[in-house]
Amino acid sequence: MSILERHPAERGSGPGIIFPACGCSCCCCCCCLHTLGALTGSVVASQIAYDPLPLTATSAAMERELAAAQDAADSQSQAVSVYWSIFLALSVLGAGPAIGLPLAQGSHLVESVIFAALLVAVGLPVVQLVAAVASAGLIIMNWPIPFPSTGAALRRVGLLALGTFLGTAAGLLIMGAVLLVFVGVR
Repeated sequence: MSILERHPAERGSGPGIIFPACGCSCCCCCCCLHTLGALTGSVVASQIAYDPLPLTATSAAMERELAAAQDAADSQSQAVSVYWSIFLALSVLGAGPAIGLPLAQGSHLVESVIFAALLVAVGLPVVQLVAAVASAGLIIMNWPIPFPSTGAALRRVGLLALGTFLGTAAGLLIMGAVLLVFVGVR
């Protein structure tokens, strides 16, 4: 049994036009551009400089500001680590059933891996947003590590979610432009 199965035409008509990848002109764009955009957005959001630290502290107020800025930077760094750890765990946990389900239905291993890769490529931005929500929940609960500045950590996770959303939107816009080039506007 195969995941992709071609059925005979109805009422004696010919096979007609077959649209790959849900009607799009090239399946690579449909599955990858929004995912690459989402990953790029999250990576860029991870690398944006943390809150700037003052260079010197000459008074007690400056020392408090320096300590608060260092706490914020540490919290943001920890938030990025928590986000990517949850994202990796969800991706690995999601790939197992995506491979196992077609195998259980009698598909070949290669077809199952291809199915899992397509499913992961299409669903990765959703997994990233779920990872952001889960990270925010863990930050609010101060688990598994205490966050010196919960507000700074939550801002960083919000920035990661925004990067995911904007990257996905950019990928979809590029995909739409590529689709217009291949299909043409009539």
